[in-house]
Amino acid sequence: MAIPTDISSILAIDIGSVNTQAVLVALVEGSFRFVARGQSPTTQEEPWADVAIGVRHAIEQLQRVAARPLLNDDGQVRSPEHDDGSGVDLCVITSSAAQPLRLVLAGL
Repeated sequence: MAIPTDISSILAIDIGSVNTQAVLVALVEGSFRFVARGQSPTTQEEPWADVAIGVRHAIEQLQRVAARPLLNDDGQVRSPEHDDGSGVDLCVITSSAAQPLRLVLAGL
């Protein structure tokens, strides 16, 4: 996977103990601007016990608000941003959830 040298869109996700939020920031007229926000309940507890479900729901809501496709058909974040405006160049995730999460984070 090539690392983009020109970043024009950023998807920021915060997994909180109550809500998961997804925010889209994009380059507009030479400056980074807030575009839209989506929010969903965090799904770390039963019956889901999988924070990825809440993340996906928050991104789906963000897609509807921003009228911009961010997920592919498999439910994965499209990256890098395409010429038609779909996808994002960079995705950052923070977690402020109270209980420890069992996850693996890998990067190149």
